[in-house]
This record gives sequence, C-alpha cells and structure tokens, in this order.
Amino acid sequence: PAAAAADAAPEWQLLLQRLVVSNGQVDLQDRTVSPAVDFKLAPLAFEANAISLDMNQPVPISLDTRIDGVATLKVQGKVVPETLAAELQVALEGLPLPKLQPYLADVAAVDVARGTLSASGQAWLAAPEAEPYLRFAGAATVSQFQAVDRAQKEELVSWQQLQIDGMDLALWPDSLGIDRMTFRQPFLRAVVSPD
Repeated sequence: PAAAAADAAPEWQLLLQRLVVSNGQVDLQDRTVSPAVDFKLAPLAFEANAISLDMNQPVPISLDTRIDGVATLKVQGKVVPETLAAELQVALEGLPLPKLQPYLADVAAVDVARGTLSASGQAWLAAPEAEPYLRFAGAATVSQFQAVDRAQKEELVSWQQLQIDGMDLALWPDSLGIDRMTFRQPFLRAVVSPD
C-alpha cells in the first residue's frame, strides 16, 4: 500500500514567474580561432519568464547589453531549455569589424582596417539534428569599411556604406540569399599581374 501511494504521488512542480539579472557582466573568449577573440558584455540586463521543470516548454527571454563598451545588442524571443532551440528577434548596432579579423585570417589575404556592422532581424537556432542549425533573416549595414592588402599594405576595397536588404543566411548547411545590396562611395583597387 505504501509503495502504491508513492507511485500515485504527483510529480513535483516548480514555476519561476520571473528571473531578472541587472547590471551584469559576461566575459567570452572564442579559442576556435587564432588569436583568440574576447568579448565583454556589460552592462548586461537579462530577463526570463515562466521557467518550469518542463525543459521542453519555451521560455520567453530578453537581453540588452553592450559589447566591449561600443556596440549594442538586443535580443528578445523564446528558448527551449532542453534543446536550446530558439526563435529570436535580434538587433545589433555598431560592432567594430576589425575585432572579427581572426575569423577572416584563413579566408582572404586582407586585413580589415576599419568598419562597423549593424544588423536586425529574426534568428532561429534549431534543435540538435535539425537543419539548418542557425538561420538569420533580416537586414544588415556595414559602414565606413576599409580592407587592405596584407602583403602590400595598400587599400584594397572600401566604401562609406553597404546596405543589405532581404538577407537570408543559413549555417550548417550553409546558404545565403540577398534581395538587394546598395553601395555608397565604393572603392576597389584592381591589380593585374603578368601571370
């Protein structure tokens, strides 16, 4: 009888209506590239609502922070704790592109001398085994951009502003669709070698 009563006991339940973090700080370091890239998120404001023991239940979240004291990042949407699948509204403003140079080191023989990235749109992070793993749909702006030839140390390409509209970016597998790209005051140095 005691065992039967224990079997019939309801599962323990917990519901946290609101979790708030204010004036926080997160230090991130990406060691997948060389040199490693550090990001400081501060001050950071984070809020999550309706958190329960059901890890498959989407949790509404919001995040508002600065990146390295210069760029701003705002995120709002829902995350499933069990799989980390997410549907988010993202707004990034003023991220310095030279900071991302280590990610480009093996892609092209150019160095990003200056430029800032801003983007806004919808982002999806898929559950494990689902494809694409990451997707972003929205618009982006690259302002005051300049790249120099790594060997010659000369300006290779620059522009005042690049506006990308109707962007649909997916990763794993990779794909990119763009409705329209608008350049303002572009410059390109073309070099023709004897070879």
